[in-house]
Amino acid sequence: LREYDRELEDFEGRLFEFPIEFVPSYPFEEDIKQGSYYMQTRVPAWCDRILLSPTAKTLVQN
Repeated sequence: LREYDRELEDFEGRLFEFPIEFVPSYPFEEDIKQGSYYMQTRVPAWCDRILLSPTAKTLVQN
């Protein structure tokens, strides 16, 4: 799935993202009884992501 993740290519060097170390968070089933299953009609994706400027990255790391 990550091989298709290309959103940051246009921002290389201007925006930073820490490594993604969690499973795709979208789209889980809306039925609460199946809350840990992905919908069959959509592709899993990482929507819970944080992009940082170089300045913000420095502040977070220090």
